[in-house]
Amino acid sequence: MKNRGLFLDISLVSITAILFFLSKPTGFITDYPLLSAAQLFALLGVTLVCLNFFISTRSRTLAWIYGGFDVMFKHHHNHGAIAFTLLLFHPLLMFFNALPQKDLAMKFIFYSDVIAYNLGLTALLILTLTLIFTFLIKLPYHIWLLTHRFLGLFLIVASLHIFFIGSDISYFLPLKIWIYSLLFLALASLAYRRLLYYLLAKTYFYKVTKIAPKGDIYDVYLYPEKGSVEFFPGQFAFVTFIIPTIRQEPLPLSFASGPENPTLRFTVRSLGDQTKSIKENLKIGSRVRVDGPHGLFADDFSEKQDVVFISGGIGIAPFLSLLENEKNHPTGKKIIHYSSFKTKEEAFCHQELISYSKTLPGYIYEPLFTDTSPRLTAVQIKERVGDIKKFTFFICGPVPMMLSLRDQLLELGVRQSRIRFENFSFK
Repeated sequence: MKNRGLFLDISLVSITAILFFLSKPTGFITDYPLLSAAQLFALLGVTLVCLNFFISTRSRTLAWIYGGFDVMFKHHHNHGAIAFTLLLFHPLLMFFNALPQKDLAMKFIFYSDVIAYNLGLTALLILTLTLIFTFLIKLPYHIWLLTHRFLGLFLIVASLHIFFIGSDISYFLPLKIWIYSLLFLALASLAYRRLLYYLLAKTYFYKVTKIAPKGDIYDVYLYPEKGSVEFFPGQFAFVTFIIPTIRQEPLPLSFASGPENPTLRFTVRSLGDQTKSIKENLKIGSRVRVDGPHGLFADDFSEKQDVVFISGGIGIAPFLSLLENEKNHPTGKKIIHYSSFKTKEEAFCHQELISYSKTLPGYIYEPLFTDTSPRLTAVQIKERVGDIKKFTFFICGPVPMMLSLRDQLLELGVRQSRIRFENFSFK
C-alpha cells in the first residue's frame, strides 16, 4: 500500500523535471549548469510544498493512496525536509552563477531593489523559521501547530515570487500551466483547511453523557445531537472537546465502541496539559466535535481468519471496537490478544476483556503486566501460535513497542502486508 504514495511522489516530481528539461534549448543545461540546477531545485521544491498542502486537507483518498494517515504524514514530514533543502540551494546556486558580477550576486542572498527577489528571500525566511521550530525545537503541540500556520504565508509569498519572476515558467506554456495548477490547488487546499474545513468536511456534534475515570485514563461516552458518524471498527476520529476555558485542540482518538452502538466511546489518557485539562473541566452535557472517520488500521479485518491483537496501554481502544463488533456479528475467527499494561491495577479494561474471552469462542485473552513479567517478543508469540506466518498482526500502542515488534516479526518471516499499525504521532 505504501508504494502507491511513493509512486505519487515520484510522478509529480518527474512531471516537473521533464517539463523543465523540455523548456530548455539544446546545450543550455551544459552551458549553464549552476543556473539550470538552481531553477530545477526551485521547481522541485515548489512541487513538494504543494503536495504537502494537498496532504494537509486530511483527504481520505490521499490517506488510502499512502496506506494510512501515519504513512501519509511521514511523507509530509519528509517532503518538507527535502523541499527546504532544495529551496535553500536555489538562491545559493543563483549567487554563484552570477559571479563575478558581485552586485547581481548579492541580490540573490540579501534584500535589494528587486521586488521579485525580495519575495523569494522572504518566503525562504518564513520556511526556514517554521522548519527550525519543527525539527530543532521541541515545542508543546499547540504551539507547534500554531507555527505551522505560517506555512500558509510562505505559500502566498512564494506564489507571488513565482508570478513576478522572469523564468522558464514565463515562456514555456506547458511548464507554466503545470506549476500554476499546482499552486492554485495548493492555495485552494490552504483556503479549504483554514476557512472551509469544518463547514464542508464530515464533522458531527455530540454531547457527553458519561465520564468514567480510571486512574489517569478516562472513558468518555457521547450521544449525537443530530447525525451520527459512520465508521468501521478500528478507525479513529479527530475529536475536539468544546470547553470554553481550555484550548479547543483536536485529538486523534480511536473509536472504542462498535459501529452500531449509538453511543460513542473514546478512551483518553491524561498525558499532557491538554488531556489533563479536558479531564478536569469536562462535564456531562459538554459538546464535542467529531471529525471522521479516518484510518485504515483494520479495513480488511473481516477477511482475515487467524489474527493476533497486540495492544499497549491506551492502544487497547481500537480493539475494544473490533471486539464489540465481533460480539454483535460473530465469525468464530481465531483472535489471540496480547494486551500489555504496566500493572494489573492500571489494566482499566481487564474485566471487560475477560468477559469477551468467555463469550467469543475464538477469542483468547493474554494479559501482560510489565511490572512482573518481561516485555512481549515475537519469539514468544511464535511459541504460542505455531505457524506465525499465517497470522495477521494488528498492533496499537507506544511507537517504540510497535516498531520493535514489527521488526521482530519481519525477522521471523512474517510479510509486511500482514503487520498493521497506525502511528498517531503526526507531529
